[in-house]
Amino acid sequence: MIPQGGPIGLGPQELLIIALILVVIVSLVSLIVWAVRRSGAAADKRKVQAPAPATYVMVTMPDGSQQMMPLSQSGGFGPNPADYRSGGIATLGFFFPMVGLILYLVWKDQTPRRAHSAGKGALIGVITYAAVSVISVIAFVVMINNIPY
Repeated sequence: MIPQGGPIGLGPQELLIIALILVVIVSLVSLIVWAVRRSGAAADKRKVQAPAPATYVMVTMPDGSQQMMPLSQSGGFGPNPADYRSGGIATLGFFFPMVGLILYLVWKDQTPRRAHSAGKGALIGVITYAAVSVISVIAFVVMINNIPY
């Protein structure tokens, strides 16, 4: 049997529970800080950036005629104005990693910044869930070993 009372008077169960709580708190705080920084930076960029001058290209219409059109209307090769990092999407991906992965796969071509937020939130969520699971298994094993026979 493992002797009770660690260096600060806590048993192994209490120390593992405290470690588990700290892992969850650190993960949530880091996710919130990341989401706030990203959404604030994206909002600042959207407010400060002046519209780029229109670039025109020659486009062949379905009837065979040619017409000059702005590049954004002819195929959208420029940046998508609806594509921005989202703290809410990252938080959704954190709490529901499968949803974050699906959103990443759906959005990775049309809106890569938003897809990156969903994917990063899902990745942080999976890592957090794995860490919490490992610590929980260790805590369970320690508690089982401390049961008096």
